[in-house]
Amino acid sequence: MRRMEDIGKFLKAAGRKMKDRIEIRKDLIVAGAGMSGICTALQAARLGLSVGLIEASGYLGGNAGPEVRVNINGADGTSEFNFYARTGGILDEIVLENLYRNPQGNVFHFEALLEDVIAREPNIELFLNTAADGAETEERDGGIQILSVKASQWKEEKKYIFRAPLFVDNTGNGSLGAMAGARFMKGREAAKTFEEKLAPEQSDDYVLLGTLIYRAVDTGKPVQYIAPDFACDLKRTGALGYRQIPRESFAASRWFYETGGGIDPSEDSRLLQKHRELVYGIWDYVKNSGNYPAENYDLEYVSCTIGKRENRRFYGEYVLREQDLTERHSFEDCIGFGGWSIDLHAVHGFFDQDLPNRHFYLPGIYQIPYRCCYSANVKNLFIGGRCASFTHAAHGSARVMGTLCTMGQAVGAAAFLCQKSGKLPDRVDSTELRQLLLREGAWMPGARRHADLAASARITASSVLEDKNDQNLIMRPLEQDTALLLPVASRLEYLRLYVRAEEKTALEIRICCSGHREGYDPELEIGQRQVILTPSAQPEWLELDAAFEVQERFVWIWLKANSAVQLGWNRKSPTVALTLCRENNQEANIWDACTGAPKEFVWNLSRFCLGYQAGQKENLYGPEQTANGWGRPEGLPNCWRSRAADAPQTLRFEWNEEKRIRKGEIRFSAEWNRRIYSHLDWNDCRILPEIIRDYDVFAEIGGERRCIAQVRGNFKRQNKISFPECPVRAVEFVFLQTNGADYFSVDEVLLEEDV
Repeated sequence: MRRMEDIGKFLKAAGRKMKDRIEIRKDLIVAGAGMSGICTALQAARLGLSVGLIEASGYLGGNAGPEVRVNINGADGTSEFNFYARTGGILDEIVLENLYRNPQGNVFHFEALLEDVIAREPNIELFLNTAADGAETEERDGGIQILSVKASQWKEEKKYIFRAPLFVDNTGNGSLGAMAGARFMKGREAAKTFEEKLAPEQSDDYVLLGTLIYRAVDTGKPVQYIAPDFACDLKRTGALGYRQIPRESFAASRWFYETGGGIDPSEDSRLLQKHRELVYGIWDYVKNSGNYPAENYDLEYVSCTIGKRENRRFYGEYVLREQDLTERHSFEDCIGFGGWSIDLHAVHGFFDQDLPNRHFYLPGIYQIPYRCCYSANVKNLFIGGRCASFTHAAHGSARVMGTLCTMGQAVGAAAFLCQKSGKLPDRVDSTELRQLLLREGAWMPGARRHADLAASARITASSVLEDKNDQNLIMRPLEQDTALLLPVASRLEYLRLYVRAEEKTALEIRICCSGHREGYDPELEIGQRQVILTPSAQPEWLELDAAFEVQERFVWIWLKANSAVQLGWNRKSPTVALTLCRENNQEANIWDACTGAPKEFVWNLSRFCLGYQAGQKENLYGPEQTANGWGRPEGLPNCWRSRAADAPQTLRFEWNEEKRIRKGEIRFSAEWNRRIYSHLDWNDCRILPEIIRDYDVFAEIGGERRCIAQVRGNFKRQNKISFPECPVRAVEFVFLQTNGADYFSVDEVLLEEDV
């Protein structure tokens, strides 16, 4: 009896504890600590806002975290012409540090890094295992405004009420916005709704399905498996007639192990059970069919949560549509970018007889406007992550985490401008927002950073790379269409290729370029050339007719296949020029987003580079490029590059009069075409070779040259430099060693004057 009384007292005390809410006041509340939400919180905190970051799970990272374990993809993931498009900014900081600390791609080490990154920011208070379960709102200024958000930690028996002037829904499902009354879309819109070619004729309730992750390991001894009663019997479903469980990857789930078509993704318990039936049914077939070498394998992990792809999508002031992607529309308020294919999946997933998905390849990267990032009717609600303002078709591309992180960082910066000005999200000055993002290390196509103190200096360097790739060439036949993509400021003075012909033949050449400065597709034809070659014993430098003019574009020198012609190649080029090869499309699920038809061929970036020599009036790799405001290759290289890696190499900024420098930063080139995997053991380095490892910084103070910084063992792209309070006449960077590149390369130097 005494024991029952004690239990009763405990339950009453616990009830009182849960009833009393702990009040938290912040400048910004971010609901959802997926990758985009983390970028939002970090950016806002770095700019001085106090941030409450609440996450329903016990892990950080969302779909990139330990529960779902999806690699972070962005514009550099799929499609043919998305070059120099790896996500920059805060996400790139995280990815590069993860590469250094965790090259094996362990997802738990990655999540621990995220904890470190957040803990470094004193302005962020993190609440894990905290689920938002209510919102207090009021009608004001022609719309709804959130006053507070209620949330609970059931295991810790705590309840909270979060108050702030601004809120962000980064929950993925759009839970906070729905509780606040934000208008949203769900399912597939009809084609006529937004005039989209890839949308169905009639609207319906189907969303992109999720996947439940599992992993099995070799135990070293035979393991019996008896399936649970609820497991799906795949043999009876008939699904094995049109779906395969790949033999080479039977020990882990594949993305197309999807189910639940037609079930509302908010019905978590019902949907989760459907996925568990499929997962255990797949494992039953793997273990007991005799078709897989799985005798010693046993399940090590089955996720407790579904990796969801789509649920609600909120209406913003602008809804991003399919044609914004395919036609690459420009937006004055562009704050982010994407480029992943429009990746639309079969509506019934594993049990659908259609292709598992179709990758509708885009012609290049596209812009995302700021107007997609805040609710149209809840005036103090930013909408981040995959619940942002996209149609279903556009969401098929923009939903990937790397793309969403460009938006997440923008939302954090916009929240700062709201606090600074006292305005709501829809009144933020997009020009001011874009300039702030550029200063904070983000990148968006078409955006140029305003000139700073660095741009007003005389900038010199110890050496400058020549526009050529003519060392260590080997001869290979021209067996497939091949294109050399060269950056051209206005016109080429000359262009030479290293050529040998085995017989008299004609080399057919097309010259093309993109209609977009940040584009790399052959959209516009400039001209055609035909060169008659005669047989020769030794290769020779062939000078082509380069009489054409463009305005800051990567130009295609498209060489038609001719096996009688041999060209000089090497394994790497010191310049930013690219080499592409055209190949027949072997994949049934690769289609063209512009035509809506299967692609007959695709252009792939070659592992080898064509040898060439080029000349232009402009020096494309001169030191002044570090202060031109572009930040990475876009139309032109936009970087300084030394002639060789011989150390030391110097980069110097000098003024006619002394200047006080409030803060400075140097941003190294970072191989923007190298795809970096956050979770997969596919990376071939720990540090990007282009990043400069060892360097010193000198300042000329009172006529004396003084060392103000020595950096050794650097692996980061962005390095902040502290300057003395006294005025300086010159700043000089002395570079001593790269992390493996054959040259020193700097994208940007930022120097902010203290006025």
